[in-house]
Amino acid sequence: AVVSTQSTGVKVPGEETSYMASVVPISHSLYSDLDIKMRVFKNWFGNLDGVIGREVRGKGLAYHYFVEASALDANLSMQLQQSTDVSAAFSAVKEIIDSIVTSDNPAALVNETQVEVAKSATFSRLVQKVKSDFSAAIWELNFIHGKAKRKSFKDIASELDKVQCHDIVNLCREYCNKLFSKGESVKIYTIPQTRDV
Repeated sequence: AVVSTQSTGVKVPGEETSYMASVVPISHSLYSDLDIKMRVFKNWFGNLDGVIGREVRGKGLAYHYFVEASALDANLSMQLQQSTDVSAAFSAVKEIIDSIVTSDNPAALVNETQVEVAKSATFSRLVQKVKSDFSAAIWELNFIHGKAKRKSFKDIASELDKVQCHDIVNLCREYCNKLFSKGESVKIYTIPQTRDV
């Protein structure tokens, strides 16, 4: 069922839980400065398990929740999976992110330790991408076709080192507002066949 031009829902027979993705466009090249920050942001969000977990998984609203930033697809998405109440789960995550976006002192949710952990995870995952000859060939193709800026791991490590807490806060303020905005994001969701949209 189409709710509006910005929100599309589909009833799925046999499903007992709901799924949702909120998507906003973001244009950046692979391994550019913004892409590096987005990768750290994605891992930082994934590490908010204690905070989001209490409000979302802990209350049985959704089992999985994560942010995906894709330079190749040119978008940023926030996804909720296996949700018993996708609207309430979405609102719970929005409230947590809003507390960062609107706070004059967001250090409670964005601190140096969290960002360092996210940076380490980001570099580790980048290294894993070229651990085989095949993945190394894909890496090269991204450069050949202009999908990425050519950088060595040393350059990437240097850029990762520059990412600070305020960069994560700025990304929250610039892009998360759009993820939760009715006018700037596209929301796609599935719901059980037995429920009303």
